[in-house]
Amino acid sequence: MRLSVITRAALAAAVATALAAPVPAHAQFGKLLKKAKEKVAGGSDSVAAAESGVGSSGTLRPGSPKFDQNVIELTPSVIDQMLRGMAAEARVAQSSNARQKKIEADMAAVDKEIEQLDAQHSSSERDAWQETNRKIDECISDDLQKKQEQNEGQMQARLMSDPAARQKMMELSQRMSEEMQRGDSVAAKKTMAEVQAVTYPSLKSDSAAAIKKCGALSSKPAWMEREEKLRDRREQLGEELRGAGNAARDTALVVARGAGGTGAQLTAIQYSMALERMIAWAAATGPGAKSGKMNFSGTELDALKAKDAEVRDATKALRDLNVWR
Repeated sequence: MRLSVITRAALAAAVATALAAPVPAHAQFGKLLKKAKEKVAGGSDSVAAAESGVGSSGTLRPGSPKFDQNVIELTPSVIDQMLRGMAAEARVAQSSNARQKKIEADMAAVDKEIEQLDAQHSSSERDAWQETNRKIDECISDDLQKKQEQNEGQMQARLMSDPAARQKMMELSQRMSEEMQRGDSVAAKKTMAEVQAVTYPSLKSDSAAAIKKCGALSSKPAWMEREEKLRDRREQLGEELRGAGNAARDTALVVARGAGGTGAQLTAIQYSMALERMIAWAAATGPGAKSGKMNFSGTELDALKAKDAEVRDATKALRDLNVWR
């Protein structure tokens, strides 16, 4: 049902504020990683490039990598940091595999029940319920809209002549904006009710009259309620699965810094790019690899060769666990 003019204005302001909030860093991570990859591998996958561009002698001629805030040089100290982080990532990833499998099994069970509900109830059954309620809702909304328009003049006059009411509206609008920005829909709904009490005090009685005229909305069928809960549960499980997958990388970033935080802080994209380049080096210089040129500096090739066995073991562990990207 439609809201009063000031209620809608307050809601629009709150939504605008929420949309203006900065985008979380993790939302931009994929784009940054893609750009960094293009710099060092010409837009292709670094490991794939390494595996296709080298052969039997297992040697590399240094290229000219471009280092920046995302692609850092693999110096001996950076490699030591990476090896610490990679070992931690492998340990956590291995221990979290069972948890991820359990979540995936739960998601499969939820999907199966949703499919069963869809098979038992035709789409026409859902459409019929939605259409009936749509007509009733439109009737109620239209009736309330007419009454709201009659109420607007009185409301504006009341707010203009009542400083306390104006102050109350400003406070409620600010509060609702903050609640929506932090995603607290329960609190925002309560604040909305307070806004309506100020802007449209006769809403309750007018709504009752509209329902008497148009009819009451019918309750959602039990199977549709169940399906909605299942879809909410699946979304929750998806978040848990992503969290379980991120735990290993988050741990790696902390451990990479070393005891007491003595090492330089590696960002998530720096770690990811360094890891991918180390794996590319291991693939390009392993048994059966061909000679070729890749974008590694002479300093990097010397540092990687000095830790040859450790780098190969660490990269192999992460590739085997399929968590290295």
